[in-house]
Amino acid sequence: MKKILLLLIIIATFNLSFSSFAGEKSRYTNLTYRNSGYRGNVNFTNHIAVWFGLETSHGYMFDSKNYIGGGAAFFTTPVSDDFPMFGNVFGEYQRYFKNKRSTPTTGLKAGYCLALKDLSGNTFDKAVTLEPRIGWEWAQNDKFGLNLNIGFPLYFYKNYPNSHVRTLFMPMLSFGFVF
Repeated sequence: MKKILLLLIIIATFNLSFSSFAGEKSRYTNLTYRNSGYRGNVNFTNHIAVWFGLETSHGYMFDSKNYIGGGAAFFTTPVSDDFPMFGNVFGEYQRYFKNKRSTPTTGLKAGYCLALKDLSGNTFDKAVTLEPRIGWEWAQNDKFGLNLNIGFPLYFYKNYPNSHVRTLFMPMLSFGFVF
């Protein structure tokens, strides 16, 4: 009788430890790297190797694949004695394709850009912006990651009040931190 009771205790202990191990294993295989809630980023930007800048965006992740937010950017160029400077405010949508640490992304920004310095050589003083982009994000955990994006910003502006709308295209490379 003692041998049967001891055997049942050993089997029960083995069964309980195996089931708790299996539960932990499934917990680690279903990690979410992009949780819903607040999300932000800071990026260093480079427009066609001439314009250097900094941008930040803050918003909300609706699920592990959809982000909507708003932000501000600043960019300038050190190629002349008088540094032209521009500011940009924008809204953005970003889509993450996989629920994995490393995933391709795509997004769209729309905003308003204006010259912070009134220089006679500026192509425009104010413009409406539209920026489709593609990129990649590497999540380190659910609170921190790195990103790399190639943007295709379009600036729609008028030189004079009664002139036609013109378009300026400046490809952009950006990399930064996601939190």
